[in-house]
Amino acid sequence: MESMLTLAKNHNNSLIVDTSVSDHYASGLGSFYLNIGPSFYSRNRGEGANAIDGRFIDTKTGMYIDLTAVAWTPDFLTDSYHVDSAQMTIVDPKYGKHREEAASKSKEEEDKFNKEIENKVYELQDKKQLYHCRNNNPYSLQELQTMVPTFFEGVRTHMPLLSESILRRKYPGALDRFTEPGHTFKRFLRLWVKDKDCPGDDNDGS
Repeated sequence: MESMLTLAKNHNNSLIVDTSVSDHYASGLGSFYLNIGPSFYSRNRGEGANAIDGRFIDTKTGMYIDLTAVAWTPDFLTDSYHVDSAQMTIVDPKYGKHREEAASKSKEEEDKFNKEIENKVYELQDKKQLYHCRNNNPYSLQELQTMVPTFFEGVRTHMPLLSESILRRKYPGALDRFTEPGHTFKRFLRLWVKDKDCPGDDNDGS
């Protein structure tokens, strides 16, 4: 959130021009518009019509990257927004399975299990360890505090070390799917490759 405040104050409504020299044919031709919404400082989701804080927009194609900030807020868990399964899964990554196991014994066991996990969620909140974006997606401080270097579209950047746990919580099963129409994920390359370029199920690189 602190970074978003700096971005909005110093660079909102800026046109960013790509002046890189790595590609002599495209140098200086790319331009991007940075737009931060006027209510980005609010972490309240409201009716949810627009829970995005800002966008980084390619002026040539209209394609954009959503920008959203995370923060700890004292009123995240209130009467209007109760603990849900996403927060429960932060405490127990196998929450769904464990809840089913408890429910198979009795309704009382299920309620007892849910109450224990819920109390741990409130404990995280009280200790300022539970963060969220305006769309109420929760993150633990542990998931976010250790960043590691990576590449995004060929540019060096950083991502949370525990990003896989975040993705598995938000998109269950997505990381275990290796095919999409016309594409196959080549695990040895860690890339999605068009089937016409590399036919078949060659995942070993042969």
